[in-house]
Amino acid sequence: MNDKAIHGVREYLLNRYEAQIRGHGLRLEDIQDDFDLLQEGIIDSLGIMELLSDIDSHFDVAIDFEALDTSQLTVIGPLATYIEDFLSSQRPQPR
Repeated sequence: MNDKAIHGVREYLLNRYEAQIRGHGLRLEDIQDDFDLLQEGIIDSLGIMELLSDIDSHFDVAIDFEALDTSQLTVIGPLATYIEDFLSSQRPQPR
């Protein structure tokens, strides 16, 4: 796993959907952690599956999303935090 796995999860998510977010008249810098990609119409139910697959591919690790509350699966802040925590737990620990 490379270092990009630990840093930039929120930025990755926002950049991944930048065109759709801007298409809704929003600016990336104004997106708060409670922004829900599904509720705001940025993704649909199929988009959730694509998002999860893209995350696994981008960070080069199979992330176990079952532990994340499904109501937070499409919310920027909780999703980014969950991914960061998961990735941090996968890093080799110093001896």
